[in-house]
Amino acid sequence: MRPQFESVEPGDHVATFFSEQSPQLAVSAAFIDHGIHNGEQCLYLADENEIDDVETTFRRLGIDVDGLQRSGTLRIESASDVYLADGSDPDEMLDVLTDATDHALKNDYDGFRVAGENTWSLKIEQAMEELIRFESEFDRLADVLPTLALCQYNVDRFSEETLANVLWTHEYVVYRGLLCEKPYYVPAEQYLDDGFSETSVSLMLEQIRNLATSRRAIETREQRLTVINRVLRHNIRNDLNVILGNAALLRDSIDADTDRRRVDQISDTAERIVEMAEKARHVDRTLTSHPPQELDVEATVGRAVETIRAAYPSARLDAEYQSNVIGLATGDIEIAVEELLTNAIEYSTETPPRAELHVGCVPDRSVVRIDVSNRGDPIPEADREVLREGTETPLQHGSGLGLWLVKWIVDNANGTLLFPDGDDGECRVAIELPQRPA
Repeated sequence: MRPQFESVEPGDHVATFFSEQSPQLAVSAAFIDHGIHNGEQCLYLADENEIDDVETTFRRLGIDVDGLQRSGTLRIESASDVYLADGSDPDEMLDVLTDATDHALKNDYDGFRVAGENTWSLKIEQAMEELIRFESEFDRLADVLPTLALCQYNVDRFSEETLANVLWTHEYVVYRGLLCEKPYYVPAEQYLDDGFSETSVSLMLEQIRNLATSRRAIETREQRLTVINRVLRHNIRNDLNVILGNAALLRDSIDADTDRRRVDQISDTAERIVEMAEKARHVDRTLTSHPPQELDVEATVGRAVETIRAAYPSARLDAEYQSNVIGLATGDIEIAVEELLTNAIEYSTETPPRAELHVGCVPDRSVVRIDVSNRGDPIPEADREVLREGTETPLQHGSGLGLWLVKWIVDNANGTLLFPDGDDGECRVAIELPQRPA
């Protein structure tokens, strides 16, 4: 879940729906962990779960609960003690969060986030009205302060009416392990307005139409990709093989060095296009990849290393592995590592070409990290920016399909593609994957 929260920003309001404790606390841990690494002070409000159970689960998922509590970065408290100590007035509850955010900022934190189990509201009369008013009013607080909230709803404990109202008032929803941006989020002032119920039907109908339009556009795009992929895989590749074959015959029949260099240039260009067509085929695979599953990272990366060593026998490839590392990923990670190693060797400034690979765990963040480095120019900033933005423009585009292929494979695994700073004249690229808890 953690990489998915990269799209959540201060002021956003998230709700998670669950029926079992394990996914509930996994989502909460990812939300809290993301806030900690963003320099925010975090508060977890327990109600249905015991505080000890929350702490134990967070530790198991890689959060340094004890150290963070000692520093004041993380607090785990009773929701009833925080929200219901002076009654159930939503204004007073918002004052609690306002004071907590102010305190965080005064202590040099970049913001404040809270993850709360909302079953506390079941202990009060008129629970639904009070809770929905509180949720809606929270949006106004988040508009002016760097505050984020993850509201947790056990679908077996709340009524259908309450859950439906909650859906209106949250910008993001986490359901079955996926962070979804709401198509029909309603701001607080509109939801609390007396006329909201009269407009909600028309709003939902409009959103239903927009979703249907988007679905048709996606289907059309997939059809076009299928055709383009077929052309790249068969027609163009077959024609290029003819060009390569004739170029090889032509080279053997000419004597002039200039003519041979021109034929070599034709061959090199054709081979690059064949390689690009092969990458396009892998891209098509990543679009229909299976969900991430447990993967022996050492074995998977080891196969990629042996493939590259066979392809570049004169190059030096140093690989270092941490044993018994199990990550959550798809088998396509092997292709991504091959791509990074290929680039590292081809762009190495050493003679013979040399690349280094390291696989290990980052214990305090519960991730598996694959580092690839070589002596040479770093990945251009323009290429990094294109990957960060997720789109290309006529004035700014990446240098090819290679890094896009790596990015999409890593995204499918809920991982992160990084470009760490290296020494002068060093290029470094890293992949981080979720780690299976011990």
